[in-house]
Order: sequence, then C-alpha cells, then structure tokens
Amino acid sequence: MPDWGVYVLDTGVEPESDRTTLNARLRLPGPGPTDSKPGHAHRARDHPRGVGPLTLLPNGPAPPGDEWDHLSPGHPEEGDPMGAGADNAGDDMVVGRTNESEQRTILVAKGGDDNGYGEDHVLRVAIENDRVLRDVPEGVDAIHATGTVALPTGGAIGTIPPGNGLVASGANGTVGYVHDAPRDKPQEQQVHAGVLAVGTAASPGVFGRGAPGVVGYSQDAARDVTWEAEDPSAVCGRATGIGVRGKGDDGGVRGESENNFGVEGKSTLASGVRGASEQSTGVHGEGSPGVFGLGAETGNGGVFESEKGAQLRLPPRRTGRLGPTVPTTPEAVLVSELRRGGPGLPKNGRAGEFTTLEDAGKCTLWFCVSDPGPGLARWAQVLLGLGVRRTGLTSTSNDER
Repeated sequence: MPDWGVYVLDTGVEPESDRTTLNARLRLPGPGPTDSKPGHAHRARDHPRGVGPLTLLPNGPAPPGDEWDHLSPGHPEEGDPMGAGADNAGDDMVVGRTNESEQRTILVAKGGDDNGYGEDHVLRVAIENDRVLRDVPEGVDAIHATGTVALPTGGAIGTIPPGNGLVASGANGTVGYVHDAPRDKPQEQQVHAGVLAVGTAASPGVFGRGAPGVVGYSQDAARDVTWEAEDPSAVCGRATGIGVRGKGDDGGVRGESENNFGVEGKSTLASGVRGASEQSTGVHGEGSPGVFGLGAETGNGGVFESEKGAQLRLPPRRTGRLGPTVPTTPEAVLVSELRRGGPGLPKNGRAGEFTTLEDAGKCTLWFCVSDPGPGLARWAQVLLGLGVRRTGLTSTSNDER
C-alpha cells in the first residue's frame, strides 16, 4: 500500500546536485474528491526552479496507477518517511507535524452558496469518539495556547510585556462546559459575559486558585492591587457599590471558620456589619455568648434604639414560684458632688446608658439620667432587692448583695 515517502523532483537542471528533495503523499485511486490525475504532479509552488510542469522521480519503486495529490517543499525528518511540517510562510501545513511560520495565520469564513454559511463555527478541533488510547494515564486536551513571556529588550522599547494565551470576543468571550453539562444556546444568548462557565450539580462552573483565587471589579471601579494583596482571600470583590452580594433561599452569604470569625465586617465611618429584616430579627446570634460587643476607648459595647417600643427586652425564663415577698431597704453608695472620689463613672455618658462597677467583689448597677451639659453627665445607682446565692433556696444577707 503506498504511503509517505521521499522523492527526487527533477527540474531538468544538471548536474544532479541541483535536484531538490520534496515531500509528497501518495493517495490510492478511489471514491472522493481529487484535483490530480494519475502520473501528474502539482506545480511546486514557491520552489526556486518551479517554473513549469515537473517530473516526479520516486526514490524507489512505486506501484503503478497511484495518485500524487500534494507536494510541500521542505526536508525529510531523519528516520521519518513522512517528512517535516511547514517551516516558512506560504508553505502548506502538514497534519501530524510541527508547522512553523514567521507570519500569522488567519482562517476566514465566507458565504459559499445561496443558503448562506452552513455551520455555526469556523474551526472545530475534536477527538474521534471523544476518546483515544494513550500509554500514560492522562486525557488529551483539544487545544493548547501559550502567549509570550515578558522580554527585556535592553533598548529604548524597554520590556515587552507578556502576551495572552487566548483572546476571544463575541456574545460571550469564552464559553466553557464540563463534559456532563449539555450545551445551552439560549442561555449563551442571554448572559453576554466575558467568560461563561457551566458546571453540573457535582462540579463547579468556575474554579479559581491563587492569591486571591478570584477577583471581581464593577465596571466603574479602578483596580487596586495593594488591596488585593492584603489578605490571601479565595474571592475578592471591589465596587463603587456593593463589593460582594449574595441572595439565596437558604441564606444570602455564609461564612465558616474553625478558629476565627465566620464573617467579618469593617468600616471607617459606618457600621462594620449591618443586618436588616422586614418581619424578623435584623441580626441573629447563636453561641456562647450569642452576641458580644466591645466598645473601643469610651465607646459603648452595644447601643439599642427603638422608634416606639422598649430599647431592650429580656424575655423571662419560666420558673416555679418565687416565694413570698418581704419589705427591704436597699443600701446605696454614698456619692457627694462636693467630695472627691466616689465611683468612676463615665463623665461623658449619654442619657439611657447602663454601666456596672465592681468593688471588692461587689457589683453595682448605674444608669445615666442626663447627658453632659454645663457640667458632667449625671448618673444614678439602680437599687436592687436582696441578693440570692443559688445554693438550694437559701438567700444571702444584704451584706452579700
């Protein structure tokens, strides 16, 4: 059966050293399109002596009646009867070989008949039956694309920046599906994204790994590489509006951590974390404690306001009978505005604030009754009833309140 071979192209020029070696492919006669006749060789395009019909002399016997349908200038690879691929602009490309060119290659789709262009693509790269046997446990990728790396020139042009591996534009710049995800053309026409990635219930549409793994900016937000590098985050979002927004039937945003906060909010001039709900709790905390607030410097640990209701509610726990009541006279801390000393209450307190003070193991509760005016804020001690130590049903004396 004829196959690839190395042949000598006789240009009619002597001596024999002026003959040129080319690569040719034999094709057996049979059904299918052909543009050559048995015994006929194409004109050697771009060959320095290819100025007329050429005679092809086989380097060895060849079966009669074969067709020669393709010639490509070049030199055969050592030990390879098939020969090399193209190595100059204008050469014919050879499948299964490395083809080189000092100029770019362009494929242009054109309307060929009255029915218009027949396919929905210009170039298709595929694998027969979607699988091919290999001697290593790895699949076969359809396309590999590698751009240039940065090139310091040492001249006035400076360093040439790196190039991209792939640049694409369209209704979506790039559309990717995992194998198990069927193609969805209506969705492709709806999305209009730079990258549209589709996974399945068991695989992600987009997976990013890096520092950070995924970065997103709103259209009008300038890039801030310093901010990106502040934390090794998996996802970073920056915008003139909301940086990251989530909406879901089972929670909008969820954060988890084994040994640190699950969700962190930070702001310079406004609240670090804000929760709002139309018909339920704005912020719900569960834990030990459920909610913890720490005020910086003289700030409050927590502020509670209400438009018409009570600012703070402590739902009572149900218990058994509390027992009989008895008259009692609570003891108060003696405070004189004319005397130095006394409890260390915040001088810039705000009306409605509570604070507790401890002295020698005893705790007292204080309530701010007026804001600072011409003088300091005014505080009043909240007097309580008998203290109870929970050892059975025995109560303590007033000295142990």
